[in-house]
Parts: sequence; structure tokens; C-alpha cells
Amino acid sequence: MALALAVVSAAAVCLAILLPYVRAEQAHELYRVFEPTAAVRAGASTAPLDLFGSYLNNFAWTYDGTITAWAVGIPVLVGLACARGATFRRQAPLVACGALALVLEMTPKIGFVGRAMVSLRPLFASRFPAAEYKAVVAVALIVLAADAWSQIASRRRGLRWRAVLAGGVLVFGALLAPSTYGSPTRELWLVVAVVAISCALVAIRLPRRLLAGLLIGLVIVDGVREAYDYRLQGTVSSWRATPAEAAPYRARDAYVRKLPALLEQAPNARPARVPPFASLANSPTGTDLDATGWIADGYHLIDYGGTIERVLWRAEHNPTWEALLLAPSRAYTFPCASTGCRTGMVHLPTANQWKPSSDVHTLAYGSQSIVYSVDISRPELMIENELSIRGWHSDTPRVRPVDAGVPLRAWRLSSGDYRFIASFQEPDRTPQELAAMVSLIAWIGCCFLIGRRRRVPA
Repeated sequence: MALALAVVSAAAVCLAILLPYVRAEQAHELYRVFEPTAAVRAGASTAPLDLFGSYLNNFAWTYDGTITAWAVGIPVLVGLACARGATFRRQAPLVACGALALVLEMTPKIGFVGRAMVSLRPLFASRFPAAEYKAVVAVALIVLAADAWSQIASRRRGLRWRAVLAGGVLVFGALLAPSTYGSPTRELWLVVAVVAISCALVAIRLPRRLLAGLLIGLVIVDGVREAYDYRLQGTVSSWRATPAEAAPYRARDAYVRKLPALLEQAPNARPARVPPFASLANSPTGTDLDATGWIADGYHLIDYGGTIERVLWRAEHNPTWEALLLAPSRAYTFPCASTGCRTGMVHLPTANQWKPSSDVHTLAYGSQSIVYSVDISRPELMIENELSIRGWHSDTPRVRPVDAGVPLRAWRLSSGDYRFIASFQEPDRTPQELAAMVSLIAWIGCCFLIGRRRRVPA
């Protein structure tokens, strides 16, 4: 029963996370710059050869091995080879989880499986299956190995040969692994030494605490060796960036330190936006520098990511809409009698003829809401130079959101002199909150059953 509740809790968490994406995609509100096609997913999946990457430099046989890099280390692999049936039975849920992750990580390379996954797009939306699932596989291997090492401390019979056999496979793997773009390991002697010491720890009876201490030291040594081995084209290390290369990223620290104060002192109206740092024709998903808007170095037009709002895609590829979005916060008003103020029945003049309105002003521009003042003598349609994202609403029935057929936010304003507050709430949020609540209840129930079972005397 506890396991069933854990499954329910995990499924509900996944549902709560996925619901906003699924809803937006089904409503055609998102645009994928680079689609997760079957061919793309197959190219970013783990191949059998990448299993050598569990302890070797996979940049040796893959030009850019970032996506498939997943080293767990030699001591883990030797310990895993010594695992007995009791370990797998005791860790059965973790074994099942890790095995499923490995299947999802590798099978996109199989034609019909990859195409089937693409057809189930909401469940397999990522372009990088290896990056999505490798951590789950690694965690499963590490926990199973830790359990196996705990048993090694008390049981030795039959395990020495397993350790020697596993060690031999690991050494031969280091010798036979391809070296197309670099060396599988820069210190082969250290690989052999770690294998030999790991096998010795299996063969020699040691006190538990001493064995644990030696294993921790061995894992650290092997981890440093693996990190040192990673080299793009055998020369470039991601761990050794030059000061000049690191400077643009260190410069962000200044913005991070100022972020709390900036959030507390929001401007009365949005200032002009920062344009893209690179041409969208060359960098359609943005660049690292475009993402610094998250730390408040400015109001950026775009971010850095492959999935964006469709209205943003429309706007950034239209010079007129892009110019409007880059300008400081403005409102443009049109009489309802001439343009229409109902969704699907709006007829606007050409955007390059629009003039900012003197009847609508922004009084406060905060992270939670925007306050406007309105003074008009007739119902009007207000267009803001903000994106038309579903979920915006006002605090008064005198102002209603309208789909004006443009990528900018639009409101129908009633006549009069008044203020209104516009705020955003994620559409269809209630099902997401219910899923999160179910997950929490199931998790609490699982913990209760496990705790109760432990208190019951054998």
C-alpha cells in the first residue's frame, strides 16, 4: 500500500508540473524553435557505446559529450557487480525506476519507438532524452552499489571473483574504448589503480568504518580523475575557463546583489526593453546575455530558450510589433464604435499609425500587478505594448480583456474616470493545485504507513 501511495504521489507531481505546458501546447500558445523530431531525439539518446561513459571520458568518441556524460565511477561499478539478489529485492522500486529511465534514455534510437514517443509529445517533449533520464539511472546505480558495499562488509564468499571479473572488464574497456576525438582517460594507470584497490576492498575483510572511509576517499580520487579527463577535442576543459571567458558571467554577480532592492522599488511604468543581443536570424532562441533579464539588469525583449510564447514569436519577427514592444510602456486607445471592442470583431488601423493615448496612464508597474488610471468619455479599446498572454484580468467589471487579433494585450474600457488593477493568474490553475494536493496527501499517507510498519514489533 505504501508503494502504491508513493506511485500516486509521484504521478500527481508530474501531472501538476506538466499541466500548464500541456494546456498551453494544446491551445497552440507555444512555439518550438527546434522541434523534438524522432531524428533529433535519436541523436541525443544514449547509445550502448556511451555505457563506457559511466567511468570514462565520453568526449573521446563523441565530439560534444555534454548530453550523454553521466559518470558514476569505478567503485560504484565494482560494488554493483557484487550486488546479490537480496539487494535487488530490497531496492525493487528503485531498480524498476532506474531500468525504466534507462529504457527511455536509449530506445529513442529505435525507429518505431522514437516515432511513437514523438507522437506522444506532451509526455516526451524534450529534445535530449539522455540528459532527461541519465540522472535517474545514475542515482539508482549509486544506491544499489552502496547497498551492495554494505553487504560486502559482512559477506565475502563468492564476491572476490565477481569483483575481479568486473575489474577486468573495466580495465579492458578503458583500453578498447574509441579515441576518435581524444583519450578515454588521461591517466590509465589511475584507472587500473582504482580498479585494483576496489577489488582489494572486496577481497580483504576490513572494519565497516575503515571500509567506508576508504571507499569515500576512492570515490573522491576517481571523481577528480573523471572530471580531469573531460576534454573537448582532447584539449578544452570546461573546468578551466580563462578569466576572460568567465568575466561576462562573473559580471552578473553585481545584478544579483542588487536584485532584492530592485524588486522592492518597482518603477511607476515599464522602461524601454533591451533588444536581442544577436540577430534572431542567427540566434532564434536567444543568447546567454538575453537571459540576464532574470536578474534584473533590464527589461529584455526575449529570453534564452527553445520554447516561447507564439505571440512573442509573431511580434519579434514583425518590425512594427517589435518596435512597439521595445518602447517604454504605452497605451493606445480607439473608440469602440469605429474599431469594435469584442473578441473576433476588432478592426484596427495600421500599427505604424498608432499614437499613444493621453487618457490612460500607468501608475504602478509591479511584479504582481499593474495599476492604471483611465479618464474617457466613451467606451474604448485599449492596446498596450505588452504581449497578449492568456490569464490577465482586471479587478473591475468596467474593464474586460479582449482578443484583438494582434500579439499585444487589449482591454475594453468603459467610459468614466477611474482606476483599475491588472494582474495575472495562470489559466486553469485549479486542476494543477488539486494535483499538488493529491500528491502531498499521498506522500503523507506513504510516510505514515512506513512509520507505522517500523513501529510494529516483529
